[in-house]
Amino acid sequence: MTTTPQVRLGAIYPNSEAVSSGKTEDCRANTRPARNLPLAASVARQCGIVPSWPNLQLIRLAIESEADYSDISLANAAALIAAAACEVTIVDPERYSFQAAALLRKSNIVNRFWFEDALWRHKQAYQNMLARLQEQSA
Repeated sequence: MTTTPQVRLGAIYPNSEAVSSGKTEDCRANTRPARNLPLAASVARQCGIVPSWPNLQLIRLAIESEADYSDISLANAAALIAAAACEVTIVDPERYSFQAAALLRKSNIVNRFWFEDALWRHKQAYQNMLARLQEQSA
């Protein structure tokens, strides 16, 4: 029995040394600022969210996903989310089921989970502004 493997790792993994990352070029040379971070910072200020790096990244992703979902521009998506964040939904427990009322109450609390769960889509301001944007594009 031999202690060396039958297949040499060097043939499979040309950069198998512990110090090598396998990258072929300097990754710092390709850094470019994200274009949507100023929009995310603006939405964070309007919502009263701390503009920390994780929060800005989450808001940026929310803006991009809303733009893709609604087929609108990034600036319109940011305005849409900010308008929905400023609206307070009054929940009438006799009008809604228990689950719907709980979801609407939850949509009034703007935090990082509000952006993760896309709760701005449950707001009337979102529906109104989306209808206006669809009319303008038609």
